[in-house]
Amino acid sequence: MRACRHPPQPPWPAPPNPSLALPLCGHPTSAASPPATSVTPARPPSLLQRAAPPEAPPAVVRVEIGDEAAALREALARQQAALEDLQAELDAERGDASEAMTMILCLQREKAEAMMEAHQFRSYAEEKMAHDAAELAALEDALTKHDAAVRALQR
Repeated sequence: MRACRHPPQPPWPAPPNPSLALPLCGHPTSAASPPATSVTPARPPSLLQRAAPPEAPPAVVRVEIGDEAAALREALARQQAALEDLQAELDAERGDASEAMTMILCLQREKAEAMMEAHQFRSYAEEKMAHDAAELAALEDALTKHDAAVRALQR
């Protein structure tokens, strides 16, 4: 966890009543708090030698309660606007997903119809081929009998 670091002397004048000054980061800003360098971490020394990621420490902004309330209202309004934007985006995505699902179901139905039609056509073709083969065999049998009758008459 990172500790919130407060500057020892702010570059602006302090408010007349220090109890009205509240930091936005949520940590106390009294002078009694120990500086960040006096905190002894429970980490091995090898980890202390590593460079910290290049992050700027959070700035402490001192505002009066009335200003903080207005700032919080503005932040709340921005968050609500962002939430409404996200909700609209989610609704659009749901609509797109619903449309895609409808299209998938339609394509699946068309595929099932095409497969059924292909199956019926294959069955019809097989039956036709079997019928034609039976007729061809009957014609060949009739031709063989006819040839045998012709040869018998020629003798």
